[in-house]
Amino acid sequence: MKSNRHWEPTVLERLAYRTAGAILAVAIVFMLRLLVWLSFPGAGFFEVVIVTPPTVTAGTLLRYQVNYCHSLNQTQVMVYRELELEDHGTNIPLPGLAYSTEQNCETVDRAVGIPSFTPPGPYHLKITTEIQVNPLRRVRQEWRTDPFRVLSDPNSGAWVVK
Repeated sequence: MKSNRHWEPTVLERLAYRTAGAILAVAIVFMLRLLVWLSFPGAGFFEVVIVTPPTVTAGTLLRYQVNYCHSLNQTQVMVYRELELEDHGTNIPLPGLAYSTEQNCETVDRAVGIPSFTPPGPYHLKITTEIQVNPLRRVRQEWRTDPFRVLSDPNSGAWVVK
């Protein structure tokens, strides 16, 4: 004899099915978001122009101006800088900096101290920027200024040939 009763899930079973469905939906949304973060690399800075003076004396500040644009809403930026002796392979590390920017395009004035022990000669300022594009990706870019000449500090007595 067959029963006409159909199986009905209990209240706890219904709650378990709904919870499993919600967890699956959240996992799908999270995986899609992760896929977007990994698929689109994100843009760094563009239209970058760095203006330096033609000469600077060792032991003083090198003042330079940076014009740049980026396409992100709010950006955390890490900047690493070093002096690079032209055609020589000598690099002198300089202090880095970190800042946050909300403007898409801006012009900023920056300064960095040129160490007093820097030998005279033609240099580039090598600037490396690192931008956190999303929680999984950072964009790292490198820029070099036009050459400028570092002059010896007449007050220090360093690099003076007699």
